Amino acid sequence: MLFTGSTGELDLAHTLATDSQHYAGSISSSSPSLASGDVIVLNDMNFVNGTTTAVYDTVNHVLAVTNGTATADISILGTYSANSFAAVDNGSGKVEIHDPPLV
Repeated sequence: MLFTGSTGELDLAHTLATDSQHYAGSISSSSPSLASGDVIVLNDMNFVNGTTTAVYDTVNHVLAVTNGTATADISILGTYSANSFAAVDNGSGKVEIHDPPLV
């Protein structure tokens, strides 16, 4: 999946590591990194306040998202630090990922 506009939203299902058909593609941008308005929604993971985290592995280029019960590993190509991403509630109880973290 390639983000090419100024901002975009990607809604993903089948992201959980325990799902036999989990998403195995890579996400990238036409620029070196995702834009500040780009959003990734994990439709199969519930947001748990105080527990849900998103940590980027800078060596393997994998974003590990967990809510304490479920885990999703998503390949995101680009230049990021380990804490580049923020996990928030999307307003419907699902996990929404932003880069860079929205303040």
